[in-house]
Amino acid sequence: MSIEKATAGADRETVSIGNYLTHLDETKRGLAKLLARENITVRHETTPTAMFDVVNRVLVLPKFDSVSVDQYDLLIGHEVGHAKYSSGPTSVAILEECRNFDGLHTYLNVIEDTRIERLMKEEYPGLRASFRRGYADFATHGPLFQEVPGEDISSYSFIDRINMQYKIGAHRDVPFTDAERAYFPRIDTLDSMTEAFELAKELYDADVEAQKNAPKQPGQEPESGSEQPSDQNGDGDSQDGDSQDGDSQDDTGKSTKSQGTDGQSQDADGADSNDDKQDASPQSAGANTTNGPVGPHAKTDVANSKALEGIASQKEEHESTPIVCDLRPLTPRDIERCTTAFFDDVQEFFGVYPTLHDAARRYLDKFNLKHGATVKFMAREFELKKTAKLAERARTSRTGRLDVSKLYAYKFREDLFQSVTVLPNGKSHGVVVLIDGSGSMQNVMSDTLDQALLFGSFAKAVGIPFKAVVFRTDRNQNGKTDDEFYASMKNDGSKTLLPSGVVITTILDTSAPKWKEQLVQTAAFAMKYEQGHGTLYESDANGTPYVGSDVRYSINYLPHCDLGSTPLYGGLLIAERLVETMKSTHRLDKMTMLIVTDGGDSQGLYLCGGGEQKHVGGYYDQPMAIRDTVTRRVYADYASGTAYTGYHDNSDQYGTVFRAGRNGMLKALVGSIQERHDCRVVTIKVLPPRSRYTRRGRGDADILSAASQFARTPAGSKPNGDRTVPTWSISNEDAMKSMKDDGQVVFHAKDIVGDAAILVSASRLHLDIKDEEDADTPLTPRQIKSAFVKRSVAGSRNRVFVQTVIPFLA
Repeated sequence: MSIEKATAGADRETVSIGNYLTHLDETKRGLAKLLARENITVRHETTPTAMFDVVNRVLVLPKFDSVSVDQYDLLIGHEVGHAKYSSGPTSVAILEECRNFDGLHTYLNVIEDTRIERLMKEEYPGLRASFRRGYADFATHGPLFQEVPGEDISSYSFIDRINMQYKIGAHRDVPFTDAERAYFPRIDTLDSMTEAFELAKELYDADVEAQKNAPKQPGQEPESGSEQPSDQNGDGDSQDGDSQDGDSQDDTGKSTKSQGTDGQSQDADGADSNDDKQDASPQSAGANTTNGPVGPHAKTDVANSKALEGIASQKEEHESTPIVCDLRPLTPRDIERCTTAFFDDVQEFFGVYPTLHDAARRYLDKFNLKHGATVKFMAREFELKKTAKLAERARTSRTGRLDVSKLYAYKFREDLFQSVTVLPNGKSHGVVVLIDGSGSMQNVMSDTLDQALLFGSFAKAVGIPFKAVVFRTDRNQNGKTDDEFYASMKNDGSKTLLPSGVVITTILDTSAPKWKEQLVQTAAFAMKYEQGHGTLYESDANGTPYVGSDVRYSINYLPHCDLGSTPLYGGLLIAERLVETMKSTHRLDKMTMLIVTDGGDSQGLYLCGGGEQKHVGGYYDQPMAIRDTVTRRVYADYASGTAYTGYHDNSDQYGTVFRAGRNGMLKALVGSIQERHDCRVVTIKVLPPRSRYTRRGRGDADILSAASQFARTPAGSKPNGDRTVPTWSISNEDAMKSMKDDGQVVFHAKDIVGDAAILVSASRLHLDIKDEEDADTPLTPRQIKSAFVKRSVAGSRNRVFVQTVIPFLA
C-alpha cells in the first residue's frame, strides 16, 4: 500500500487507491460486496467519476491519487447505497425521464442521495463515523464543499443548501427559512426513488418558474435556482454530519450510472462515459434531448463532480500495465461449446464400419489378456495399502466399563476395564486425467491412451471415480469464432478469462454407462496412432481377413480423434468444472488431477468484458492481476521497473513498465483448482522419443530447462533487463542420473507449479501388448525365473499414470 502525506492544510495520512493492486484495494472490494449483500462487480479504472451500472451490477471506482481511508469508505458506502436502493425496476425509467429536462438530474441526485445515505446509516450504523470523518476531511481539505472565505451561503439556491446541509451540516452552518425547513420531514421520510423523483421535480419546477419570472440583465446568465434568502439557521433532522456527499459515490451529488439499450454505461451526471457515443444511450439522465432552454442546476452537485475528477488519476497507462480481470467458474453454456459428443458419434461410426469395432474389441482383448492380472494385483495392493493406513490411524481407548474376564487378576494388574479400537473412516478420492491432444503427441498418443486404459480399469476395479479427457484446439467451434460466441459478454461488468478454441473429448468416465463400450472406443482411438507399431489388427479372432482392409481406411476418419495444438490454459479452465462436478456428485473428500502433456500452452485465453474483447496469454504472458472470484485470492505475478517509454513520441522519457512472470497465468489456473476443491495437481511432461535429454552420452544436456514449462521461478527477464534465475532443489547432474537410471525425473511442490511434476521419457509410457511367446517353447528354470523378474520390473516401471497417483490415494 502506498502511503504518502498530503500537503493540503494539515498533515493527514492518505492512500493511493487502485493505482496498484494492494491488500487495501481487495479489502475495500470485499467491503462493497458485503454492504451490497450481493456479488456485485467492483472495478478500479482510469475514469473521472465513480459510477454504478444498475443493469450489469458493476461498481466502477476511479483510481484516486490521494484520499483518506474514511473518504474512501464514504465513497464506497454512498455508491453501494445506490446499488441497494436506487436500482429498482423503475430506476431506468426515472433516469430516462430526467433527460427531458435540462438540469433535473442534478436535483434528483441531491434528493436521492439524502435518502440512500439515510438508509445506509440506518442499516450499517458503523458507517456513520466514516461518513462524518470523510465529509469533515472533504470540507476541511477539499475538494468538495471547501469553504471559500467571505462566501455567503444564504445566496445559494435551495437545492444547493439541501445538498450542503445533508452532507456537511455538522461542519458548516447552512441557513434556511421556515418555509424551506418545512421540506425536511418530507425529505427525511422518502421511501423510494419514485418519491425522490417527485420531490426533485417539484423543486425543479419551482426554480424553473422563478427563473422565468426573474428579471434578466444584459450578459447575465440565468441563475441555477431561485434564491431564497435565509432568516435563520437550521440543523435539519438527520443532518448529523454523517450524511454523504452528493451522489453515487463521489459525494458530489452524482447519480447512478445506467445501461442503455446499446450497452453504453452512463456516469452519475448522466453524461455518457464515452464522449463519442453520448447520444447512444437513452438512459443518460441529464442529457437534454429536447434542445430547449437551459434549465436550473444544482451548482454544488456539478462543482463536486468536477472537483472529484481532479483527484482521480487520469494518467495514461503504459501498454504493459497489468490487466485486472476475474477468474470465474465457466457457465454450462461455455462448457457445452467446448465439449464433443465422442461416445455417441463413435457409436454411430461403428454402426457404419462394424469391422473397425471388431478390430478395436480384439485390441482391447489383447490388452486385457496382457494386463488384466496386473490390474487385479494393483487393486489388491491398493486395498492393502489403504487398510494399512487406516490401521496406523486406529486409536485404542478405555471405555470405563469393567471387563469381567479380567477381574480374577485384580491383585496383579490395574487394567481391568474394557477397551475399544476406533478405526477412522478413510477419505474418498476422485481422479481427473487431462491428456494433451496436440500434434506433437502423435508418436506417443497410443501409449498415452494405453496408460489411460490401464488407469481406468484399475479405478473401476477399486471404485474410484475416474474421468479421462483429451484437449485440443478447434478455432471454429459450433460454427462461431470466439468474438462471435462471446459478443453478448463484451459489455458485462468485469473482464473475465474464458477458453479460446479448445475442445474437450471425454474418453473414459467410470460413472457413465456402458463402461466396456467406452474401453472399446478408447482402444480404437489408441489404434489410430498405433499403426506404425504393427498392432492394427485387420483380421478377426479366427484369423479371417476383413474384406477390403477397410479397418485401415475407416480408422483415419474416427470422429473427434484428430490432433491440434495445445490449449493448456483453456483445458485447465474446463477441467476445473470437471473436478467440481465429480467432487459434488460423488461427495468426495479429495481430488487429484493429472495433466499429461509434452509442452506448454500455445493458445492463450480469451479476455472478454468491460467493453473489451481480445486474446491474452501465450509464451510471453501479458502482465495480469487475476482475481479468483471464488476464493477471493489475487494472482499478480509480474515485475515492474524503469525503462525507456518514449518510443511513441521519440522523446527521452522513461517510465514504469511491467513484465509478466513466465508462468503467471499457469499459477493462477492451477492455484484456483487447488484452493477451490482441495485438489492435488500433478503434471507429467513427456519427452519425445530420442530427445536430447534421454539419449545416452548427452551428459551436457540441461534437463532442468525441459521443466521450465511448470517451474515456479522459470528463467526470464525483468523490465530493466536483469535476468531471473530459476531455482531448483535438484542439480542437473542428479536429474540426468535419474533420467538415465529410471527414465524419469520427479520434482516437488517447492520447485514447480502444482503439487508434483514428472519428466518422463516416451519409452516409459509404452505398454507392450503383442502376443505372448509360444507357450509350447521349452524354457529352463533359470529362463523362467529371469523372464518373471524382467516382466515384473518392467511392468511396475511402465505403470506411469497409476504409480504417479496411487501415493495420493492410498
